[in-house]
Amino acid sequence: MVKRRVGLKIRGMRCIGCVETIKGALKRIDGVLDVNIDLESGNAVIIFDDEKTSLDALVGVGEIKRLGYDVT
Repeated sequence: MVKRRVGLKIRGMRCIGCVETIKGALKRIDGVLDVNIDLESGNAVIIFDDEKTSLDALVGVGEIKRLGYDVT
């Protein structure tokens, strides 16, 4: 297992429901170990197994973008 920790800024979240939607979708991906998101700041920290998934699968062209949120 190759643990990777990445910090992101997620834009477009308006409520705790947005946070829970993103967290739930990410946690269903094989290899995601932990997700923490702060609604007020938009900051997110994702810990994942780099051998099972990739950063692009999670954010770049992946799950967070599919849900309709912007990521930097």
